[in-house]
Amino acid sequence: MELRIYSPQKEIFTGKIKEIYVPTLEGDYGIYEGHSPIFLALSLGEINFTDDNNKKTVLAISDGLLRIDNNIIFIEVISGIYPHEIDIDKIIKEKEALELKLKQVKETSKIKRMQSTLKIHSLHISTYNKYIKKQHHI
Repeated sequence: MELRIYSPQKEIFTGKIKEIYVPTLEGDYGIYEGHSPIFLALSLGEINFTDDNNKKTVLAISDGLLRIDNNIIFIEVISGIYPHEIDIDKIIKEKEALELKLKQVKETSKIKRMQSTLKIHSLHISTYNKYIKKQHHI
């Protein structure tokens, strides 16, 4: 089956895969060859897929949509980043600064945006720690 992942900024991945697991509000959802057509809302989390060469890939994503049609999986996300692309020092500094700023903000709309950004930073830190930091300590 074919997988195509896009964000507004770029094409993130296009290729053949064997299986994929995507984050939804109800938990991870697995998709295999021959899956029936479906639309899914994706939530903040990690996409995990295995390509035809058995290479496993992880992508940290923000919210998005998934559609399956004729064994082609189309995924559109607001943002997506591979663990090796995460600038961990920058993300940690941004997260700490945002947490301090959040304590001073009173506007509900600003608070919600900042909390959303904090969740994305937390996901990036978690993904980095799981897949990159672990490799450096082996």
